[in-house]
Amino acid sequence: MGFRPYRGLTLGPDNVLYGCTARGGNDDRGTVYRINRDGTGYAIIHHFSTNDQGPVASRDFPGPYVIRGRDGLLYGITHLETGGGKIFKLNRDGSGYTVLHTTSQNQSPFALMQGNDDVLYGGGLECVFRIDTDGGNFATLHTFDSPSEGSGAMGRLVEDDDGNLYGTCYYQGPTTSGTIFKLNKNGAGFTVLHSFTNSTTGGRPYAGLTLARNGKLYGVGFLGGSNNLGVIFRLNTDGSDYTILHHFGSIASDGFNPAGELLTGLDGFLYGTTTTGGSNMLGSVFRIGLEGNGYEILYSFVSSGNALFGPGAWLVQGPASNGSGILYGTTLSPGAEGVFALIVNPPLSIAPTIRQSGGDPAVFWPAWALNYQLETTTDLVNGEWVPATNGIQVIGFLPTNVPSGSFFRLVWPE
Repeated sequence: MGFRPYRGLTLGPDNVLYGCTARGGNDDRGTVYRINRDGTGYAIIHHFSTNDQGPVASRDFPGPYVIRGRDGLLYGITHLETGGGKIFKLNRDGSGYTVLHTTSQNQSPFALMQGNDDVLYGGGLECVFRIDTDGGNFATLHTFDSPSEGSGAMGRLVEDDDGNLYGTCYYQGPTTSGTIFKLNKNGAGFTVLHSFTNSTTGGRPYAGLTLARNGKLYGVGFLGGSNNLGVIFRLNTDGSDYTILHHFGSIASDGFNPAGELLTGLDGFLYGTTTTGGSNMLGSVFRIGLEGNGYEILYSFVSSGNALFGPGAWLVQGPASNGSGILYGTTLSPGAEGVFALIVNPPLSIAPTIRQSGGDPAVFWPAWALNYQLETTTDLVNGEWVPATNGIQVIGFLPTNVPSGSFFRLVWPE
């Protein structure tokens, strides 16, 4: 068995969850595992060797993890005892483990994502890098000047529609509390968008950023804020309008010290975890609206029986059923490590998919949302939402006589 799952999960194209542990396995250097969404079928599909992974992992060097590639393969990273790390790939059955690249010490990889160009991009201890999925064309895109730009890009990078990459640095920067940065995929245009000040604007972001549907960037600081217990923040992609949406520890039984990226849920809210706090001081799952509205603790972890507690990474959205979304995550506290699932109430509204069909739009939605009611408006700010009744319902809905510039939403019937 593996243990110490410092990182979160990825959902494969087979709807199976995949993840890594930093310890355990044949050489006690960690594993890659798979588990069905109902908790059955747990299996180790790869054992890391002493040549793949160092013996010590911590939140500062959190060990291996995998992501799902568009080709259905798993891609991941490890950390070496001597410094640096490895970028690898393998099949979902564990076969075909291949080291794509071994990095130098200053390139120690912390995170990985796949861009819209199918290239893998990641952050390292002192740099941002890129590599093709076959291991070719590895390149350092930018080397951090730590006093002014920060260092330790531990969280995942995120890409906008123009191909720009955004990320965070946990260490250093002008006030030694970390930074938020932006750069092009060729390494040009590196810009520090925000320097954290810890006590006032939060700081020490372990997690990367989330690009929400409104085009704004959201993230969490592990420390800082009014209670020095972390914050949830928002900013524009040019770095302007940095806003703290929530100071952790500001309400009763609040969570403390978030360390994982935020997840955009089916309802448009942002979901995340805290490593401690909550009503039992064992961590929590929370959600918050894009404007800072509706913040609430959905679950506080407990220690009774065989309960898991101490979540330390991001959440994964599972397939929805009957309007209910299920979130999956990992817990890290010794003796309470594992994979958990949390059922989230049906979203009150979701955004359908709109495509052109000839000169008219065609509106589609997931199969589980058939009980929702389709509404439309032409003014998102002040307009009234009214039922969309003029149309032909097929698999989705083919509206007729639609005013130009109409918007649509699906709402849960009262």
